[in-house]
Amino acid sequence: MRIILLLFFLFCFGSTLNSQTALLKYWVQFTDKESTPYSVSDPIEFLSPLAISLREKFEIPIEIKDLPVDPSYVSGLADIEGVRIIHSSKWFNAVTIELVDSTYIESVLPIILSSNNVLELKNVSSYSNAGLIIKESGFEKRKSDSYATIYGPSYGQIAIHNGQLLHELGLRGEGVQVGVFDSGFDGVNFLSAFATLRDEGRLKFQYDIVDDDDNVLNGGHHGKSVLSIMTAFMPDSIIGSAPEANYHLFRTEDGSSEHVTEEDNWIRALEMADSMGIQLINSSLGYTTFDIEDNSHSYEDMDGNTTRISVAADIAASKGMLIVNSAGNSGDDPWFYIGAPADADSILSVGAVSDKGEYAWFSSQGPSFDGDVKPNVCGVGYQTVYADLTEGIKRGNGTSFSSPVIAGLTACLWQAFPEKSNMEIIEAIENSSHLIGNPNDSLGYGIPDFFQAFRSLSENEGFVDSGFIVYPNPFNELLQIAYPNGEIESISIVDAMGKLVYNSTDSLLGEGISVLVLNSEVADLSQGIYYLNFLKEDKVLKAVKIVKN
Repeated sequence: MRIILLLFFLFCFGSTLNSQTALLKYWVQFTDKESTPYSVSDPIEFLSPLAISLREKFEIPIEIKDLPVDPSYVSGLADIEGVRIIHSSKWFNAVTIELVDSTYIESVLPIILSSNNVLELKNVSSYSNAGLIIKESGFEKRKSDSYATIYGPSYGQIAIHNGQLLHELGLRGEGVQVGVFDSGFDGVNFLSAFATLRDEGRLKFQYDIVDDDDNVLNGGHHGKSVLSIMTAFMPDSIIGSAPEANYHLFRTEDGSSEHVTEEDNWIRALEMADSMGIQLINSSLGYTTFDIEDNSHSYEDMDGNTTRISVAADIAASKGMLIVNSAGNSGDDPWFYIGAPADADSILSVGAVSDKGEYAWFSSQGPSFDGDVKPNVCGVGYQTVYADLTEGIKRGNGTSFSSPVIAGLTACLWQAFPEKSNMEIIEAIENSSHLIGNPNDSLGYGIPDFFQAFRSLSENEGFVDSGFIVYPNPFNELLQIAYPNGEIESISIVDAMGKLVYNSTDSLLGEGISVLVLNSEVADLSQGIYYLNFLKEDKVLKAVKIVKN
């Protein structure tokens, strides 16, 4: 069987080349997809309906790069004695293979090289470091004296970004598909912190790339800690940054060793996520050094275009995905730079600060080797609250923890503006950050204010006027209303004939702003035009025309 291969990358991941028992892993890249049975005109064969709809929505073309590896090439390799296929990469048109013994190189290479392509063989060998608010009378209500209490100790890591205001507006990630790449997720199946996630059926998918099965519970519990920062729901202890999003868990990290094959695992998970239509990825992983020192990355490699994993991250961005990745924990090491794929130019790389906004000394620094601002932004990664295996909470340090804070709030922001592209969401987050005009190497653009990002995107859509937000407008079921504290005593809604149909004196206090989430069914609003009045001392200070679909 003809096997055409381009082997400028053929990386050996074995611990010792002369060992007769060592398992050796190689990256094998093919030259073409000429005989593939797949076609860009029939994408349902390799992309989910959700993935196809997202491509159509954002006018992203389906191209040859999206086609799976030619199965005849894969089977041709699999038929060679001593070869096991681990997984494939559609974007790189490659497979990762494993040899049961180093002596099989002598029998495999002649077959691989039969196309007379040039082979570069290189020894290779990772650093990785809920129902939120009581519903009452059709809208969500919380008294000011208990505002922070429901979050418990986790309030600081949300409030520094004004994320609690998004939550108050009903933006908690609902409907957003989030992928989490990490090591093991032990505890997600039984801890009460994840009970709401499990009970509501929002744990949508689990896959272990390392062991090639659907059990992500082995391999440790680092992934559990990361996930809890996004989705835990334990009132008075921890509320996640996106407690109502849908989650897809991928174990890509093998904690027993540090090899470049883990980058290939990451790429495989990313391609699976793309095919499934997952929009947002949190990756609390980064790669700089490996067990075989000669194969470690250099700072020169951190240009966003050299390491395979960073190239893959930018490809994913071109497909409409938004990747949030930890910057790394090397800030006080001789190597103090970001790792891969945090250097990729089209993703959000996240450094760490305290909940007081102070730079965390361990947070890896930028810029990327080609001069891009890195990290892009910072979240709370110092003394971050996460769910512990003992059914309680703990505090921990690391950009592994700041990344999910930002990723979760990004999901909440994207929920509000599903028509915005990944790059528009990233731009809004960066522009809301406190150092946007003067970024530096430790904090990047700084600490984002997600309510400010929401305001800026709302202004572009016409939802904001002089500090008053009425969103969305027109609306279907829920209408979100926000206004400055102290300026308004009540809100009323009148129909087109001037008849009063709704009145509220409730004040939902946030940080300098009051929020009301109105349920149109409870307010008995049928389809039509209404006027929303903001009143003080029975005088209308502002009136907004609203449309109920």
